Amino acid sequence: MVLPYQDECEGVNRWEVTDSQGFKLLQALIKAGQQGGGFVEYRWHKPSLKEPVKKLSYAVGLEKWGWMIGTGIYIDDIDAQIVSVHSKMERTISKTFIGLTIALIITVGIVVSISTTFHVNARELADKKLQALNRQIIDSQEEERTRVSRELHDGINQILVSVKYRLDNIADAKTDEERNEHILLGQTTLNEAVTEVRRISKNLRPALLDDLGLLSALDDLSREVSLRSGVTVLFEHHLEVKHLSKASEITLFRVAQEALHNVEKHASANAVDMILQQEEDEIILTIADDGIGFNEPRESRFQNSMGLKNMRERIENLDGQFLVSSLPEKGTEIRAVLPKSC
Repeated sequence: MVLPYQDECEGVNRWEVTDSQGFKLLQALIKAGQQGGGFVEYRWHKPSLKEPVKKLSYAVGLEKWGWMIGTGIYIDDIDAQIVSVHSKMERTISKTFIGLTIALIITVGIVVSISTTFHVNARELADKKLQALNRQIIDSQEEERTRVSRELHDGINQILVSVKYRLDNIADAKTDEERNEHILLGQTTLNEAVTEVRRISKNLRPALLDDLGLLSALDDLSREVSLRSGVTVLFEHHLEVKHLSKASEITLFRVAQEALHNVEKHASANAVDMILQQEEDEIILTIADDGIGFNEPRESRFQNSMGLKNMRERIENLDGQFLVSSLPEKGTEIRAVLPKSC
């Protein structure tokens, strides 16, 4: 009834019309319309080309009049539109890529600049920390030498002088009984000297730590401090790790040694709990006393106490944490935390 661009076909029965490949396109369009609408692809003459090309039509049916209405589009027009859209997208992507590249170059330049500045500052800070650590090591060495020198002078030296006097008295003795008495006293004094040398040696490097490990060394240390000071030291351990590294063992032992020394010297405590335990991937040493405690800001504690400072630096050198909490008349708790892998 209506066919734009080919009005000679109007009013003509086109039921059997086919495309260039013999496809009965009108029958297919009418069938699609009767089924409620659908697409049909075929070949048809394009006015601008005067030759059949692929066409995609959509047909719907008007049941009231028994009509089919269809419209379509040539596939090459779709292809041309797609090519045009792709071209525009490629141009847009190229522009975006260029913009992103420029932005990335600028960002990388800024990051490099900041990283360089940060690296320089970090290196300067690391150098300062290293210098401070070197000074601390030297100070610790000098302090330890002074302590050993004092113990040798006040302890071993006095005992040996006493032994010398006993020997002199043996030479001056007038009777065997007097001579035997001086010999017995000299032997007793020499035994004291041997005991004192062992004590100093143990403080410098306990043999138990090398022979039997950390647990035995800490148990011996707690019993020794209890006997020497009268402070009750209770040592408990809940440790699943069978073998700690030598660095961890030495560090934890030195922290315990220094902490108990501080308790003995400053805390006026009656009892100390020392607990070594494992929590997940961490080894934790806790030492808590019931002494007089103190009330100072955190940093002031470390500045005013060489012992606390040494303990913290030992722990932090193994990537651990060192915590101190204390209140007047409430005692002090020291906690050293080390990674299990150290």
